[in-house]
Amino acid sequence: MTIVLATYTTAPGKDGEVADLLRSYTALVLEEPGCLAFEVYRSVDDRRRFLLLEKYVDRAAFAAHQATEHFTEVAVKKIRPLLDDRSVEIVDA
Repeated sequence: MTIVLATYTTAPGKDGEVADLLRSYTALVLEEPGCLAFEVYRSVDDRRRFLLLEKYVDRAAFAAHQATEHFTEVAVKKIRPLLDDRSVEIVDA
């Protein structure tokens, strides 16, 4: 299994928009055949910070996720421009 831990910090005033985008994006990702889980958490202390926990059956499934239209159109083109900071760690379980 491949696990992806992503941390997002939104630009000031963009947290609501990112939260909305992540809600619709989550539904799309969960439909992918290799996706086991896609969970979004929002910090209690800093509402601009989000933690994404993603689980895929293997690295090939994660690569397939990155090749989807919704990854490009939503994650890359809509969410990333609204972020001040983004970190991603990929681990194998």
